[in-house]
Amino acid sequence: MPATTPRARYREVLQILARHGFGFVVRPRAWPFGGDSYEAPESVELRRPAELRQALEELGTTFIKLGQILSTRPDLLPPAYVAELQKLQDAVPPVPTALITERIEEQLRRPVEALFTFFDPVPLAAASIGQVHAVTLPGGIDAVVKVQRPGVREQVALDLRIATRIAHLMESRLNIEERAGIDVPGLVDEFAWTLRNELDYLREAKNAEVFQRNFADNANVRVPAICWEYTTTRIITMERMHGLRIDDVAALEAAGYSPPRIAEQSARIVLQEVFEDGFFHADLHPGNLFVLDRGVIGAIDFGMVGTIDEAMRTNLLFLLLAIVGQDAAQIARYLYRLGVVGGTQTNHALLLRDIRRLMAQYYGITLEEVEVTTLLNDLLALVRRHHLRLPPDLALLMKMLVMIEGLGRRLDPAFNVLAVAQPFGQEAIARLLAPERLLRQARQAAIQYGELAMEFPGRLDHLLTQLEQGELVLRAAEHATGRTVHALHVITNRIVQAIAIATILLALVLLLITMRLARGGDVILRAVFFAGIGVAVVLGIWYVISYWRSRRL
Repeated sequence: MPATTPRARYREVLQILARHGFGFVVRPRAWPFGGDSYEAPESVELRRPAELRQALEELGTTFIKLGQILSTRPDLLPPAYVAELQKLQDAVPPVPTALITERIEEQLRRPVEALFTFFDPVPLAAASIGQVHAVTLPGGIDAVVKVQRPGVREQVALDLRIATRIAHLMESRLNIEERAGIDVPGLVDEFAWTLRNELDYLREAKNAEVFQRNFADNANVRVPAICWEYTTTRIITMERMHGLRIDDVAALEAAGYSPPRIAEQSARIVLQEVFEDGFFHADLHPGNLFVLDRGVIGAIDFGMVGTIDEAMRTNLLFLLLAIVGQDAAQIARYLYRLGVVGGTQTNHALLLRDIRRLMAQYYGITLEEVEVTTLLNDLLALVRRHHLRLPPDLALLMKMLVMIEGLGRRLDPAFNVLAVAQPFGQEAIARLLAPERLLRQARQAAIQYGELAMEFPGRLDHLLTQLEQGELVLRAAEHATGRTVHALHVITNRIVQAIAIATILLALVLLLITMRLARGGDVILRAVFFAGIGVAVVLGIWYVISYWRSRRL
């Protein structure tokens, strides 16, 4: 049983870390509560993955969950550590039934006997955060109720404060190389946000409803209905689904189902979430998928989800096209557009070189021969080597793709997720190139350039005012010369020229729209329109000539 007071729990956490060889993360003089002294090694050596897992298991619920979340970030840890953290189990002895029924009655404000016509005192599952019981609702509805364990929120809140404190100690104790460029406090904040979301069962229920709506027209998928009258932030009740575990090949074949078909069907669920819905289940391990009657796939546990907006989906598609075309420069470009950021240690020239070397390994290989897991592991090794960091949703997406390919291979050794994904990718690219979408983007760009053109004089005036009043501070190296100042003038001129051209193009677009609304417009409008085109062409030629002249200077 973890200590419950901040002082005692803090000491307990530090003692467990030290016992497993992680005492180097803090300095004894930095401990706010005193205590035993631990030897800190002169240099940090990466401990065995098993030691990290054992330490987290001994630390309890919060740290187990943090470890499980960390296992979704292969951009931060080597594969051996990710694999070890994926073994973390949060199964614990069940809470006494009396405490569970007490929590239900406290949350739903009615006796259990009045709420359910049947309540099974033996839990279906007991995890570190919640415990699941089978129930029957009035009207004979077969359901399950997941109840949050008493005291878990308070324990998680205390442990997260301690984890944040330790993260700041690590930040001060370890140099940037030893931390691999990772912002440890920021990482703990990110994981804490994810864990707090998992504690909110109302959020999980709303996630389930989103998936229900997204798959309403798909007869091959079933998401359990939420029983809102029996759901709060600490209790969630949903219909019970009876089926076979999706990775039990022998049971599936005995029931007459085709494992290869189930593999393809499960992949299609994921691909619809990614390419069409932009909202995906981020924890699709085999324990959360079942094969129901007639081969319908049922999904449960919607506490961890990821989102993909249109911009991310577009950049992902272009990244895949760049990988297929083995264009290293475009791969680097779309990695940055996806939010894959590097720190001061990132050498972009070396990154480009390593991308080229990676692509050389896949030269001549067809799409059907590529293993997603191998490709992603190669990309992640490159990400870690260059101290890059993935956005959380992109890391979750990569983890989900690895999971679904692993599941598919268990069901069908010849399974290839990219082959299943091809039609989804082609449809998504067709939507990207649809004329109405391109026109909408052109209008948005014209408006943005117009706003920039209108704001530019005011911003320039503000800049000059700051300069006149001595409020503008410029930092420059001592060796800056007149050549540098000249380069700045050239850049400024280019910006002004580009804005002038953009303004004229915006005016032409608006004029064209006016002419179309007026069904061709009069002679004067047409004359102005073609004159504007001529001016834009002349300015464009002038811009190109200026650019080439500046390159020779």
